[in-house]
Amino acid sequence: MIPALLILSAVIIAVLVARLKQRSGSGAARPGTALTFLVMVVLPVLWLAGAIAYADTATKETSFCLRCHEMQPYGDSVTADNASVPATHFRNNWVRKERACYVCHTTPDMAGVVGARMKGLRDVYVHYLGEVPEAIHLDEPYDAGICLKCHAGTEEFLGVDVHAPLVDPSAPREPWCGGCHAVAHDLSR
Repeated sequence: MIPALLILSAVIIAVLVARLKQRSGSGAARPGTALTFLVMVVLPVLWLAGAIAYADTATKETSFCLRCHEMQPYGDSVTADNASVPATHFRNNWVRKERACYVCHTTPDMAGVVGARMKGLRDVYVHYLGEVPEAIHLDEPYDAGICLKCHAGTEEFLGVDVHAPLVDPSAPREPWCGGCHAVAHDLSR
């Protein structure tokens, strides 16, 4: 995406410079006006749009999350041979490996997406400018809605009686998935 924006920007500048050189002889417009508008408004907007699009894609990648050294034990835990939910889902390809962190830590609504972005920005801030805590914990209890976005309609899930109340959106999210399943990362490896 970024290389395409560079090429597009270069083409736009070349075309505008060529047109400005043509016009400068006829006195139709001041040559610097359009170029100034291009440099001060159009190109920054294009760059910002490209940066946002790139960041939106890149920050959903598991590799992005694991770039920070404090997240490495969590990355190791999903490839470990244990019965935890993260490792089982990752090992069996029940979640896209390249997006596992995002899929399993973002609730399925717009508030979840925005909330995940805000938490991610805070985590980046702490990583570079703050003090990284000894142990990393979720800010709030793990939302069963995250599990339900994949499991709610499956026969295996619906075949378990205790799951029935979870399918009703108006019902409280009890029992919580972690009550029966080892949903947390197993860091004992």
